[in-house]
Amino acid sequence: MAKIFKATTAGSLPKPNWLAETEKLWPAWKDSGETLTEKKKKSAAMWIDVQEQSGLEIISEGEQFRIHFVHGFLETIEGINWDKKTQMGIRNDRYVVEVPTVTEPLIKSGSIHVEEAKFLRSKSKKLTKFTLPGPMTISDTIANEFYADKKTMAMEFAKLLNDEAKTLCDAGIDVIQFDEPAFNSFLEESIEWGMDALEVAIKGLDCKTAIHICYGYGIEENLNWKKTLGDQWRQYENLFPAINQSNINQVSLEFAGSRVPPQLMRLLPDKEIMVGVVSVVGDHIETSEEVEKFNTKRYRPKILRKDRPYGKCVFFDQEIRCRVHTAKPLECKISMGCKDYGEELSIWFMLNHFVKKDDAESVRRYASYLKTGGKTLEGAELKDLVPDKEKLKKILNFEIL
Repeated sequence: MAKIFKATTAGSLPKPNWLAETEKLWPAWKDSGETLTEKKKKSAAMWIDVQEQSGLEIISEGEQFRIHFVHGFLETIEGINWDKKTQMGIRNDRYVVEVPTVTEPLIKSGSIHVEEAKFLRSKSKKLTKFTLPGPMTISDTIANEFYADKKTMAMEFAKLLNDEAKTLCDAGIDVIQFDEPAFNSFLEESIEWGMDALEVAIKGLDCKTAIHICYGYGIEENLNWKKTLGDQWRQYENLFPAINQSNINQVSLEFAGSRVPPQLMRLLPDKEIMVGVVSVVGDHIETSEEVEKFNTKRYRPKILRKDRPYGKCVFFDQEIRCRVHTAKPLECKISMGCKDYGEELSIWFMLNHFVKKDDAESVRRYASYLKTGGKTLEGAELKDLVPDKEKLKKILNFEIL
């Protein structure tokens, strides 16, 4: 059966304990010199093979040549004083660390990652992807004592990134992905100048471009911050329209590790979307059942009627299976766009089998769907489902659970 979607990874993959320290924010290499270079190649080759054997269509080198996704790019940039460490709040002061400091004009004398890109290209005949840190995230991970402000420094880094990305494209890389976790920490700044910096970084590239946005992983500060975000993480609601208007081709989003309402993807109608469905922080390899349950439970955790068991829809028959499609598509699982039967039938299906007016959580999810542009039928607005305005207000404010 032909695959509907191409599969890839977010980019970074774990480093073996014989290559670098593990489970540390700022790890150290286990070797140096030519020995370290050969170990990096061995690890990258291993992960390239694992990805191909797993059936992925877009292959990366797993960032095995870099000790850190930002500092790996910065190590050879002139103008950075690595001996002058400055205590600085990262991701809008979510945590404080000592970072190197920009004290002179930023200069890139040659390509930083081209040999790694050539190595990846030589090891795979499939599509390839290479990740680079985004200009805003770099500027939020290094101290500034030279440029007028963070924005000015970010624009300078964007020019260096653009030059590097062009070299990587020329080396045969098919997708250049810019990682911008800082976007969800500086929502206003991301729109005001972060996207402008990204446009500088992607200008004139012949390969496909992507932006990856995530909420961070692992460290206690990130975990504590996530606990403050509530049941639905809507940080991207204002950001996505700006991204949709940009020249970036793809948007990579995490879902297995976040509570981002999937409906927000409707705000990116003109972009290719990479949907993260496998958790990157688990200590075991997830089963297919775990992946499916994790990524479908948000759509209908407790709103189906009792006679509709998990995983089955009104068109499902135990013996002949789906009575509409020869193979049950994703659309049926989430009641979106059953084109053969028309948009109204799809909406009717959702209203009759997903939306339950006596279930507060169901009402909230339906409200989120409508807020992000979802269509409905006459007589099925929120006020029709819950005529009591005060009760509806309490439901939407989580006063009624």
